[in-house]
Amino acid sequence: MSVPNSGLVSDRVFDDLLRRVLHGDYLAGQRLPTQRELAAQQGVTLSSLREALKRLEQMGLLDVRHGDATYVRDWREHGTLDVLGHLLLAEGRLDADVLRDVLEARSLTLREIAGLAATRGDANDDRLLGRLADDVAAAADMAQATAADYAFFAALAKASRNIVFVLLLNAIGDVYLPQAPAVPVAAEHAELAPLYAQVAGGRRRGGRHRGAADCLGAGRAPAPQRPGAARMNALSGREASIAACLCDTVVAGGANDALPPVARTDAIAALDATLASGPAFTRVGLRALLLALELVPVALGERARMRRLAPARRTAVLARLRRGPLGGALQALDALLAFSYFGDAEVMRRLGYDAEANAARGRALRDAEGRW
Repeated sequence: MSVPNSGLVSDRVFDDLLRRVLHGDYLAGQRLPTQRELAAQQGVTLSSLREALKRLEQMGLLDVRHGDATYVRDWREHGTLDVLGHLLLAEGRLDADVLRDVLEARSLTLREIAGLAATRGDANDDRLLGRLADDVAAAADMAQATAADYAFFAALAKASRNIVFVLLLNAIGDVYLPQAPAVPVAAEHAELAPLYAQVAGGRRRGGRHRGAADCLGAGRAPAPQRPGAARMNALSGREASIAACLCDTVVAGGANDALPPVARTDAIAALDATLASGPAFTRVGLRALLLALELVPVALGERARMRRLAPARRTAVLARLRRGPLGGALQALDALLAFSYFGDAEVMRRLGYDAEANAARGRALRDAEGRW
């Protein structure tokens, strides 16, 4: 599954045809020239050409119809993880956009794996993960750290007791390891080493490891905590920012200007706590929805992402989305945001409900009647 670098003739043909498919020289649905014509164009034998075509077919990029012709498939719809390595190093250079996507997907996946491992793992898993965390700390260079990093997360996937994650890590490893020198997830392994130990001990710490897993997934050390800022357990900083923007738009905004902005409440911290205590599939679904909502405006013709739109444009975009397939998901998100925002003590006070005053009256009544 790795990108071939040998001088075999079929490898050269494979690389050339793959580049043409990924760059759009051959369009999805296009019928390729006959095999004899392609072989002549490439200056190779039919056997070398067929070997290259077979590999492209296995990657989901070609539809080889025996007795008919060969058609190009849309690699975004049919491509496998094998395509990722080639996209990452297009034309021999690291593609920054693809790298960002790789790190984002790695971070989301590893956080959920770490959460499952913390609840399903056993003492044997703890010992193995602890030993692998030590290997990261003791790595003499990035190559050793990269190998230890992958071994650590492969073991974490096994500790999750989820076969899908295990197989997913296997597939990612086939793509990731050959390209590891270009993907700097372990470049700061000395600085990141304590986080591996924190994730390794997640089960013993009652699962308080998600922030560390998020940082390791992105290949970065945690940012300094801003004084007074709430620490997120289920949401990344980007996702929390998106949620705050949406909450300001659909819940805190409107005619009631007396209510505080989301930034001055604990709404997003409350949302994060709700997600952290819920099932993993809920967290994954809502986080994916937040990231999708950030990008949707551009797909709809707007000139900016959700957070950069003016409030009126955000409202218009969300209204349009509520009339479409995302309507049900948005309704659920609205409910969560409302629950989180209107549960804030200051919001309740401004709406005329003083929780502390009501609790004090209840205590006074209890003391006066002596019944409880």
